[in-house]
Amino acid sequence: LDAIHEVISKHNANGSLLETVRRKTLGELRLSSEASYGVLQRALEEIAHGEEPRSFEEKLEEVRSITIKEVESAVKKYLTRAKAVSVMILPREGN
Repeated sequence: LDAIHEVISKHNANGSLLETVRRKTLGELRLSSEASYGVLQRALEEIAHGEEPRSFEEKLEEVRSITIKEVESAVKKYLTRAKAVSVMILPREGN
């Protein structure tokens, strides 16, 4: 968690991290919008969350409008030690 906070604050000044995340998110959005299954899946997720399904253009504008301050706010709200969960995966005994 400390590393995440450090990376965000380091890249806050020049916006490079935000642009990288935007490009990645837009790429995923474009890929999911090319297949009818992806379009249907996203629409169903929005309905399941009580939202109206949005068009590709609306989602595109939403991604483009995100600011570094919004990212920092989300990180501070959701990426906290109190909400962190550690998981350890061990092989079964006898393997």
